[in-house]
Amino acid sequence: MNFKVIGGIILGCLIAIICLQNYKIIELSFLFWKVSIPVIIVILTVFIFGFICGLIYKNLKKVRK
Repeated sequence: MNFKVIGGIILGCLIAIICLQNYKIIELSFLFWKVSIPVIIVILTVFIFGFICGLIYKNLKKVRK
């Protein structure tokens, strides 16, 4: 197996464990908005946003070469 595949599987399992342990509802405040959402949603949203930013950065780096 490829190192990236194994790393992806391990990372996916770690994120799943973290999400399953953090199921509490929190109140998220931003400027004038207040939203009550589970921590799972916040963790997954931040992870996906970071993943997409990493892909964009990687692709921009390839285009500049």
